[in-house]
Amino acid sequence: SDKDIEVEKQDKLEKLKIKNDRRKEKDVMNKLFHAMNFDNVEIAKKIIQGLTPKQRESKQIRAIFLEALKHNKPDIVELILNHNLIELKKFVVSDRPDIVDLYLHEIKK
Repeated sequence: SDKDIEVEKQDKLEKLKIKNDRRKEKDVMNKLFHAMNFDNVEIAKKIIQGLTPKQRESKQIRAIFLEALKHNKPDIVELILNHNLIELKKFVVSDRPDIVDLYLHEIKK
């Protein structure tokens, strides 16, 4: 029936929208990752300021933050923290307790 065809069209459109949103999020996160790698704080700042609420909650933000920590990118770490993209206490305690262990191990040396 026409109603079934319309429902099917809407379902396909919704799936395409979700796929497109995921692709856009991946592209934005890739740009942010490259800005971090090349220490380009100004580009990283522009990207961060343009993030959607959904992108701000992305797990990829935590991965980029961790890479910035690992590769000594303090300006990027500060930028991420200043824009409240990471809740530091939760990140250290819940997401990455191994970081605490790593630092405690280094202190004991």
